[in-house]
Amino acid sequence: MRFLTGTGIVLLLIGGAMQAYHPKLESPPVTAEIQASDEVRQILRQRCYSCHSNETKLPWYDNLAPAYWIVRSDVLEAREHLNFSTIGAKPEAVQRGVLFESVNTVQLGSMPLPRYLAVHRDAGVTPDELATLRHYLETPPAQTAAPAPSTAAETQFQHWIASNGKPTGTHPDMQVQPEWNGVPFLPEYKNWKPVSSTERWDNHTMRQILGNDIALKAIADGKIDNWPD
Repeated sequence: MRFLTGTGIVLLLIGGAMQAYHPKLESPPVTAEIQASDEVRQILRQRCYSCHSNETKLPWYDNLAPAYWIVRSDVLEAREHLNFSTIGAKPEAVQRGVLFESVNTVQLGSMPLPRYLAVHRDAGVTPDELATLRHYLETPPAQTAAPAPSTAAETQFQHWIASNGKPTGTHPDMQVQPEWNGVPFLPEYKNWKPVSSTERWDNHTMRQILGNDIALKAIADGKIDNWPD
């Protein structure tokens, strides 16, 4: 009995000492919340914002070390990957694409993280909520004007072909512009090999995924987390 009592006291002292190390989890201001319907935002606030936003609200048990250290690390990493408090600064197409990726990870069971969901049962997205998110993505955004017969992207692509993949002239339409994430269009893609295909059920398109030699070697070696440059 004395041994058990002594052990309990030691554990209490260790637990108390662990609480002393409590690095702050900053909550920066919300600068550009995702642009979506109120119904969609409500689902995201309830299920996702605790990690993927600047409006993190931790339950009391997440504030106790060592659980706090793990949760804080997860939140910082989650915000870096996707932050619903800042994604609204991106074009609408980018926001919908990010939301599409998020819904896919939920459908695959990758999100919320299983170890997080084991403790935070209310973080799981219900089937009805998932159906609401899918319906939102499957509904085309309102068009302010009829699309032009020849889009700027098509015009740009034709100029790119005519110039053999090299920017020509000084007018924006005569140059190949980088994508929204800053990655330029690489002319050598036509020599890459097929890796897989994916369906964008939200806009009813198919995408062919290609890889260069570096990507193919990373796949063969199982070194895709993170991908090499």
